Amino acid sequence: MTQDPKQDLDTGFEAAEVNNVSTLFKASLKMFFDNFWQIAFLVTVVYLPVELIKNILLFGANQQDNWKITFRVESFISAVISPLLIPALVYMLVYNKKNGEYPPLTESLKWGMSKWGRVFGVNFISGAAIIGGLILLVVPGIMFAVWFSLAAVMVSIEGLQQEHPLEKSRALTKGHRWMLFFTYCSGYLLFIAAAILVGVVEAIFDISNAYLTTFSDVIFDVMLEFLTVTSILAYLHFRKTEAAVKTSAEPIKEAGSNVPKDTQL
Repeated sequence: MTQDPKQDLDTGFEAAEVNNVSTLFKASLKMFFDNFWQIAFLVTVVYLPVELIKNILLFGANQQDNWKITFRVESFISAVISPLLIPALVYMLVYNKKNGEYPPLTESLKWGMSKWGRVFGVNFISGAAIIGGLILLVVPGIMFAVWFSLAAVMVSIEGLQQEHPLEKSRALTKGHRWMLFFTYCSGYLLFIAAAILVGVVEAIFDISNAYLTTFSDVIFDVMLEFLTVTSILAYLHFRKTEAAVKTSAEPIKEAGSNVPKDTQL
């Protein structure tokens, strides 16, 4: 049974310890490739129809090599589809980690649909900040990207009580931003490797059509979800660490409240 999207998604398992680039990257690789075919299936179900329609229209208009038009169309597709896919993927992986089996596809998609609006809003605001930062001085854009990198996953897991996901993401990433930056960069190497492989195949067979391009696009869509996996693991670890710090601070706070007022500083 699908959980109430207004409530927190019940993780129900111990979050992995990811304290540096090496442990986070290794944990991300393990989760991604342990669940690769299920991730690929979910991404294909969500993206394949849209990618196919896009490429049929582009090739039909002979605009497949017009990078400006292609970029705009790809950006629009990502803006609309990503807010569905991210929470659906989060639900599937968390459910599997907790129960040792995968949920029905419809259940994951239902969770994704229930979170679409909030994830879209978070992605829109963070995306505007990132693009603005990149246009101005590049570095601020990269900084915003790392700050807000956990927001979409956070909204996918937490209920409606989390009213400020961007601020919360910024707070959680504090002290871990270089680790996240280098891990995300390492993840992009997988995307580059996939791009090189697809490029070699296309060069060997010298084929370029809407269907082969769609196949390539879906492969890229699948590989990019490595970044989502990284964000899931990082967020769960940072949340666990934050909760542990708050728990350990409670006895100190209580002890301080029991000290007579005239002896307190």
